[in-house]
Amino acid sequence: MDVHVLVEKQRQEIDILLSVQNEKFKSVLQQLISQHIPSVLKKKDEEIAKANTKMMELKNHVWKLETENQLWQRPARDAEAAVVALKSALERVGSTGELVCLPGSESKIEILPRHLCERTVDPARV
Repeated sequence: MDVHVLVEKQRQEIDILLSVQNEKFKSVLQQLISQHIPSVLKKKDEEIAKANTKMMELKNHVWKLETENQLWQRPARDAEAAVVALKSALERVGSTGELVCLPGSESKIEILPRHLCERTVDPARV
């Protein structure tokens, strides 16, 4: 037999062997991928579901906080307005010594000028 023919025959056998091994490798790789990808996708889907649940919890919490904030805003504004009215009344009393009635109140508040200052008063003069 000719050496060239022998070498060519061995090359063909090696090519066939490599082709068979390549097909086996592809098959094993395809099997691994088909088993691994679904588990990875399932894990990612679980993570997404968990993140969506957390996001909904946070949205609900924000909504509750916004609602609570709105509930407290009006009383806070009313209290602030009352403080401004009282401060204004105190300033008027301090400067004029008059009796003060707050608008909308049922009872009258009387503030005497002597209660507004810290100076000592001679008891003989009172």
